Amino acid sequence: LAGQYPDCLELLSIGGLEKELHESLAEHRVHGEWFEPHEDVLQAIHAVGGSLEKPIAIAGMKGI
Repeated sequence: LAGQYPDCLELLSIGGLEKELHESLAEHRVHGEWFEPHEDVLQAIHAVGGSLEKPIAIAGMKGI
């Protein structure tokens, strides 16, 4: 994903429910794996143990 986005990416959560999440959050999908930061999306991230405050990983070239 980092190669598709020129800015910094933060991995917020890892879960095994990708198909179910894509279906339930479809109305908030921008394109492919990209979602708007809608409250439903943020709640789904928190529900699987993710956090906006502590990303799992960061990739990209923000600020360069």
